[in-house]
Amino acid sequence: MKNLVMNDRQFVGVIGGGSIGSDPLGLKTWSGISYSLFSELQRRKRLRRSVGIELSRVKKWSYMAKNFHPDHASWRMRFHIDVSYLSALTQEVGRQIQSEDNSSDFLQIGAKFNTPRVLSSGVRCFSYHDGCVAESMRRIDGPKHVSADRYRKAIAFEKQVYHSMTKVFVMSRHLRDILIRDFDVPPERIAVLGAGVNLDPFPDFLPDKRYESREVLFIGADFSRKGGWQLLSAFNIVRQRYPDAKLHIVGPADLKIPQNLHHGVEYHGFLSKSKVEDKAKLQSLFRKCSLSVLPSLYEPFGLAPLESMAHQIPCIASNTGALPEFVVQGKTGDLVEPGNVDELAEKIANLIGEPDVLRQMGEAGRQMVVERFTWNNVVDRFLKIVSEA
Repeated sequence: MKNLVMNDRQFVGVIGGGSIGSDPLGLKTWSGISYSLFSELQRRKRLRRSVGIELSRVKKWSYMAKNFHPDHASWRMRFHIDVSYLSALTQEVGRQIQSEDNSSDFLQIGAKFNTPRVLSSGVRCFSYHDGCVAESMRRIDGPKHVSADRYRKAIAFEKQVYHSMTKVFVMSRHLRDILIRDFDVPPERIAVLGAGVNLDPFPDFLPDKRYESREVLFIGADFSRKGGWQLLSAFNIVRQRYPDAKLHIVGPADLKIPQNLHHGVEYHGFLSKSKVEDKAKLQSLFRKCSLSVLPSLYEPFGLAPLESMAHQIPCIASNTGALPEFVVQGKTGDLVEPGNVDELAEKIANLIGEPDVLRQMGEAGRQMVVERFTWNNVVDRFLKIVSEA
């Protein structure tokens, strides 16, 4: 009887802090992942409630002011890993907990706070992650003005978070290896869960999709981090071989493309999946593009390639982070070294000239997404592992 009760327990979802967003069911929070995850748990009647965590505007700005640096990237990082800010977020979690919550399990998103520290004894807490501070400090495009001592303190805080959890869920094998190596988390305490595509409804298979268009799709709001400038330079080289090639850029809210790089490039700005007109435009791009590209300099996971793959579009991505776990060279796309413009140009040019190869890769990629990267599959795995914890 006890096992049956534990297997049917509901969850209190907790998310927030830094730039992740604090609306658990907001489409922009954590790139829409929390909305999809919590909505699927809610559909199964396994979500008691979800809680968004952030400090008051005055308190948050006081921590931002404390960490000020003229270099904006350094300022952001110093603020996001400030352990006094992370500890204040943990205290805020404690204030948000209701007495009735103690009959539920907790699911913490990210490591910006330590929920178990403020829970009653015996209440289980699980966590779910796409990246970690140890990985971000090694990124090749990382900020230059963050001290080693700041990183050391942030890593110590995160280590305490991971070791406090009943079970740690990660999106990738790549992150699992980092948590074992850099945070001494026992392998048996970590489960690789993957992630689902944030597509509603899930796209139908298109038997008549064509791949002769030589139209390439880039989706990413953080244009610099996701290798957008390197892609523009590479595409300029591609156009020398295929003057009719076209690059569609989606994501950045504001982007000024230099005159010498704008030929064949169409900039669509940010397209919201919650707006009917934007969603229709995005669907049109998925329909006509034959290749997607995400040459990120740093990428903890990367949902954009998976969403393209769901639409039968193969992807060229950087050989970094979790990307090689689903962008499989020669099967669902191709890989390039981060920042290598010439290699990126060569691989784009080679693939857009091979429509039959693109079709095979596109269909293989869609099949992979259907089998492994839907939220229904992810939550199935999550609940199974939780029931055995």
